[in-house]
Amino acid sequence: MLNAQTGERLSPLNQTTAIALAQYYYLGNEPITDVSLLTDNPPFELSARHLPAWRINFDHFSAPSIYISADSGLVVAKRHAFWRLFDWMFRFHVMDYGDAEEIDNQLLFWIALISTLAAVSGLTLTYFRVLRRTKNKRKPMLSKRKHSGVA
Repeated sequence: MLNAQTGERLSPLNQTTAIALAQYYYLGNEPITDVSLLTDNPPFELSARHLPAWRINFDHFSAPSIYISADSGLVVAKRHAFWRLFDWMFRFHVMDYGDAEEIDNQLLFWIALISTLAAVSGLTLTYFRVLRRTKNKRKPMLSKRKHSGVA
């Protein structure tokens, strides 16, 4: 980022500018409790691709945090306690028990493969038990109509 009038380089943002941006984007009136610059090891709620970023925490019962990119000044994430709870529950839902960035979960792969095989075998059994039996019952009825002379 550059200053449009002087051409001075503005990034990385300093703490004062990050606080001003956070107060601009935050809709509440609560005071700021903590400001920290994250350069490595981000929390699970922030992707490492957004580093370096400023984390600004506000004093509210839901513990809201705003993450502002130190390079661009854009808000890259907003989180609060309820959203963190949702993220935690969603990680259990998709069986993401590790802290890795890439999705390489062997347990999830095998469960998905077994589930797909179960669904395909269920469809196959349904065909042979229901649909094929129904086709066999209809054929004799059609042939009886032809022989009895009924149109």
